[in-house]
Amino acid sequence: MKFFRIVCTLLLLFGFIASTDMSAKGGEEKKLYVFGYGLSLKDSTVFLTPIVEFPIVEQNKKTKFLDHQAEYAKQMESFLHAQGIPFCTCVLFYDNRIEKLQKRLNKLREHTIKEEKFSIQNLNAEQFSFSLMSSSNQSAQP
Repeated sequence: MKFFRIVCTLLLLFGFIASTDMSAKGGEEKKLYVFGYGLSLKDSTVFLTPIVEFPIVEQNKKTKFLDHQAEYAKQMESFLHAQGIPFCTCVLFYDNRIEKLQKRLNKLREHTIKEEKFSIQNLNAEQFSFSLMSSSNQSAQP
């Protein structure tokens, strides 16, 4: 009986240590890197935002899609409308690894340059920045 009690205690202790280790790994802030791509359909201009880091993000666990993705694209579209660019379409690109996202940004830039019918306008952080969306649909600055 004493042996059974010791084994149970050790198993409980091991389970507790393993669960605290797992929760520490899961407790790390998830970082997501994003950039915006906007295309003006009226004058064939492509607008690119710099890659920025979102410190705390909410992703659908099953699909890995970014929650509020459409709202982030709408933020960029609203900004471009305010700048006098009426007919534009905006897309948000994101990834957990900045290297992979930088590669995608470079490919988009190269493709746009090859087409020769689009001009690229880079938006810097002073001109435009995304506002983080919380789960309660309130926005906060990153």
